[in-house]
Amino acid sequence: MTENLTLSDRDINEYIEKNMLIIEPFKKERVQPASYDLTLGRGFKTIKPNQIISCDKKVKYDRIDEDKIVVYPGKFILATTQEKLILPNQVVGELSGKSSWGRRGLKIENAGFIDPGFSGTITLEILNEGSAPIVIKAGQEICQIEFRELKRKAKNSYDGKYQHQEGTTGAKEG
Repeated sequence: MTENLTLSDRDINEYIEKNMLIIEPFKKERVQPASYDLTLGRGFKTIKPNQIISCDKKVKYDRIDEDKIVVYPGKFILATTQEKLILPNQVVGELSGKSSWGRRGLKIENAGFIDPGFSGTITLEILNEGSAPIVIKAGQEICQIEFRELKRKAKNSYDGKYQHQEGTTGAKEG
């Protein structure tokens, strides 16, 4: 049995080389000492105004099919990573925003935790907490993912409603 440890740069590269972890597209220069930098994908969503939102009701979104967007102070958008991830049953991911964006007032929030066996792109929840508009563009490094190896392989792979998502995905009912 292994311990629940964060993967180092050497571990990430080894997992990639052995196809135990898949990041597409993968760029070796984005491997950090204990994480991997993910980039912003194309296409965004904003919540349509004048609706009451609850967990058991479909949320309506406006789709913005562009390579860049201006995020105004206090505004919330959904975005996606360019990279598709496939996690094995013994690895979880933890996503966080890059500090270079946080220092500009941009909060890159995600459900944060990515279950073993997940496959797909990652939807990002982005909020401008600053006082000035911020432009973000597809291809820019936007967040980082830390990988942790579980003490034991998960008995069941992730099979939830966001499995195999592609692109910016809004909230799903249930």
